[in-house]
Amino acid sequence: GLPLSDARWPAPSRCHVGVACPPRPAQLGLMRMRGARVCLRLACRLFVKEPIPKGEMCIEYQGALIRNSLADTFLKRYTAMGIPGDCYIFRIDDELMVDATMWGNIARFMNHSCAPNAYSRIVEVGKGIGDKHIVVFALRDLQVGEELQYDYQFALGGEKIECHCGAPECWGRMN
Repeated sequence: GLPLSDARWPAPSRCHVGVACPPRPAQLGLMRMRGARVCLRLACRLFVKEPIPKGEMCIEYQGALIRNSLADTFLKRYTAMGIPGDCYIFRIDDELMVDATMWGNIARFMNHSCAPNAYSRIVEVGKGIGDKHIVVFALRDLQVGEELQYDYQFALGGEKIECHCGAPECWGRMN
């Protein structure tokens, strides 16, 4: 088996996000980074470093665990800090989100595609508040050098967010 990662979320003294956020290692080998399976390069894009078979885990999306009710507060704070509107908040369920804007790993740099080669799933490893993990899996066999991309699955409606993924079947928008 793979060794467990020692990747950790922010310590409680730095974590003021409204929920218990103790430092904790990614559990059950979810952070499948054996010498890093993906790398960050070329203007914040992720690329495959070693072949990844279809259905296998690529990376875990990590960051600070926040309540959904605080997301707007964080977005306003990021705007005031001059951080662009493109934040890195990923919904886990109706109550919780993972905010990777300030405390995330490189998974936050995966781009959207209308023809993705990966997909995300919520993986539950227990019944506690921090036991749901966002994991990205290979949609097909991935080769070295391919950009890792998934469908952001933004809710339909609202202000149009244009898509520039370049896929032949591009929808033209992400929502």
